[in-house]
Amino acid sequence: MSKFTMYTDHRLFTDKHSKFRLILWLILLGLFLFPNHLKSEDNFDEFAFDGVSADIYIEDWFGKESFDQPGYTLIFIELNPNELTFTKSQNAYIARNEVEVAIFNAKDEQVAIEIIADSLEAQTYQEASNYKWNRLYRLSFELEDGEYHALVRITDKNAQGDKTLHRKFEVQNSTASPIEVSDILFAKKDQVNESGNQSKRTVLPYPARVYGVEQPGLYCYFEIYHQKVNDGDQIHYTISLIDPENQQKILEDKWIDSMKPKIPVMYSFDTERLKPGEYQMLVQIRSKNSPFELERSNRFTVYQSPTDLRFKTYDKLLKELKLIASEAEWKQLQDVPAKERQHLVDKFWEKRDPTPETVKNELMTEFYSRVFLAETYFWQGNDEKGWFTDQGKVYIMMGNPDNKTRHVDPNTRSSVEVWHYVEPSLKVVFRDDYGFGNYQLISPFSLISELQ
Repeated sequence: MSKFTMYTDHRLFTDKHSKFRLILWLILLGLFLFPNHLKSEDNFDEFAFDGVSADIYIEDWFGKESFDQPGYTLIFIELNPNELTFTKSQNAYIARNEVEVAIFNAKDEQVAIEIIADSLEAQTYQEASNYKWNRLYRLSFELEDGEYHALVRITDKNAQGDKTLHRKFEVQNSTASPIEVSDILFAKKDQVNESGNQSKRTVLPYPARVYGVEQPGLYCYFEIYHQKVNDGDQIHYTISLIDPENQQKILEDKWIDSMKPKIPVMYSFDTERLKPGEYQMLVQIRSKNSPFELERSNRFTVYQSPTDLRFKTYDKLLKELKLIASEAEWKQLQDVPAKERQHLVDKFWEKRDPTPETVKNELMTEFYSRVFLAETYFWQGNDEKGWFTDQGKVYIMMGNPDNKTRHVDPNTRSSVEVWHYVEPSLKVVFRDDYGFGNYQLISPFSLISELQ
């Protein structure tokens, strides 16, 4: 099979005679943590991050100011602006969007709603096409005990399109115990902010919760609330890690003096040597003078080298590499003896490394970031993993389109989705005949033959 020539910016076409050029999305997550009440102008921050990115991530966190006060729930929404449409306005490109968060209780009754209007500005078309700053919106809700789900709608005001996501969560303001604990919040790092003679530690939340070789440092934060502060009373907490095989390991076991009604706890460790998979962080808390024990848990993902055959089957790896391997490389990958497979795969990516003088292979990182996103977002209506669908394959090879349009037939529920790319000038058309989300590539024909 022939392969495309790789273009600049976010296209990932390959040609073994080409010089590989890549613009990686940089991500740096930043915001201050846990305000009592958020004003409308404080509802969002700009930030960027490196590593695996996504269109939208949602995270919720429940906490309170003290034991006796009602708690509040923070909803974090991370948006990649490359999903928005920038339009030319005088000397700049402007994207306008609206973020709507509606909270529903277990009876499906709406109990709260917040709407934020936002806009972004880019000075050049190139900056608008690869906007490096993500947006992080944070909204605060005071809710009674119970189960809830948040409906999040992101509306592109320029394109008059929207995307809707849901997230379930639970609020538990009080217990019979004399101690209470907040949810666990994962972060990329903690920092110390000094002002005069005072210093305050804060964490930078990381809604994606994807750690490993690209983001080795895992930081977690939670708060303990104590009803009565008595001399000599202590609080004991244990932080444990539960691995993908359900094996539990204690990371920290500690007694602390309960001299304050609210005790913030931060803990960090390196995930670079953890096996890939889904992990759970477990926090267990009890007071010295009380028989009650509380637990909180939260999950995160470890994403290590995507080509390490100790953690991935060779068949799965072949399906991934088929998208970018030349005919000769593909035949060699299929025929190589088992004991030589890892060496051949390493060589495959070494010759595609745009910066061989550095440790990081940027092209491989970008490719597997796209594989990760394709698996996440293009699985609907197909039993295979997302990157195996037509939309997943196009996304991996082409990257994010500059614009998307969708036309739905209300009578048949069929729909047509068009992805528009500016450079190279290309219009990719997908059709879903039955309304189940299984979009098939129907145009251009040249692209169909490349993806066979």
